[in-house]
Amino acid sequence: PAFHRGVSIHNALNWADLDPADPGRYAWPPYASEPHQVSDDLLGNLHDAGFDFIRLTVDPGPFLQFTGERRDGLDAILVERVRQIIAHGFAVIVDFHPVRQV
Repeated sequence: PAFHRGVSIHNALNWADLDPADPGRYAWPPYASEPHQVSDDLLGNLHDAGFDFIRLTVDPGPFLQFTGERRDGLDAILVERVRQIIAHGFAVIVDFHPVRQV
């Protein structure tokens, strides 16, 4: 795909929720809270505004912390989010973008 006019979505898979019992670890699931949600309305508006790709920033921290079934679940969350964006006609750049949180 060609990338002409892009926009970044930084909140969806960044600044993961922290475990309230241990703020040095990520909560499970890490992106369940409201600030991490990306609405179909928002994506539709971005597409209507002429954007053709989304740069989706992803904090690698949870991907490094979780293993086994939770890691598989985290991979599924990422794939689901990418599919949601593609369904609105966008190309997607997944940008593993570390943050200092944990």
